[in-house]
Amino acid sequence: EAVVVAAGEHGDPGWFGPASIAWRVHADMAMLVAGVSAFALQALEPRALAGVVDHSSFADDFFGRTRRTAEFVQGVVYGSAAEAARRCQTVRRVHSRVAGTSPDGRPYSANDADLLEWVHVAEYLAIAAANRRFAAHPMNGDELDRYVAEVACVAEALGVDNPPRSWAGLDAAFERHRPRLAVGEQAAAAVGFLAHPPGLPLAARPVWQMVWSGAVACLPPVARRLLGLRMPTVAEVSACRAMVRSLGRLLGPPPPLLLARSRLS
Repeated sequence: EAVVVAAGEHGDPGWFGPASIAWRVHADMAMLVAGVSAFALQALEPRALAGVVDHSSFADDFFGRTRRTAEFVQGVVYGSAAEAARRCQTVRRVHSRVAGTSPDGRPYSANDADLLEWVHVAEYLAIAAANRRFAAHPMNGDELDRYVAEVACVAEALGVDNPPRSWAGLDAAFERHRPRLAVGEQAAAAVGFLAHPPGLPLAARPVWQMVWSGAVACLPPVARRLLGLRMPTVAEVSACRAMVRSLGRLLGPPPPLLLARSRLS
């Protein structure tokens, strides 16, 4: 199938480019596990989850919403500079309509800088954890710092004030949010949904259970304790790793990366 590059975008490396750590990290199938882990972690902030439950079709269109989130995450990494900026502007515009009151009585707004920081921190903690455990070529410590610094531009474009730019900074930001994490009825329901998505075909359930085991393994210990989840066994983590790497070999580079390479060729 021919890859079409928009006029005026030839040669545009986007916000990251082929020399970035982000291009390598986001090309790995470990991102599949990271996405599930990120949502489970984000759900521990009651205001963030209330925004999802009140203003999206999460329960009715889980896989559709997951696909759209993945398209955004990959689009800002592999898209042209104009596409990345456009995607972030679209998210901010959608967020401007997302406001309400969480079940614990606190008001929330999706464009609140503090909530945006939590979503960013949880997302990239999960990506880093999944990459280190499951990727074919995991990041080392220096690469991890570089990666966190690279993706800070996405956080800024979404409205985060002074996002973390190192692994230590990301960890410190997580600790700042930690006292607000809690498991209410909504979080328990969301994580139960992740563990056993309704409507999943019978043949896909064993694969999903491997993904879910990997996602749980990527959660910080405090998150597993709050959710009452045990650390998966070595065998379960190993099975997830084998599945992720086999899928990576089978499917090859993700389409957004192929399009980006075409744009630069």
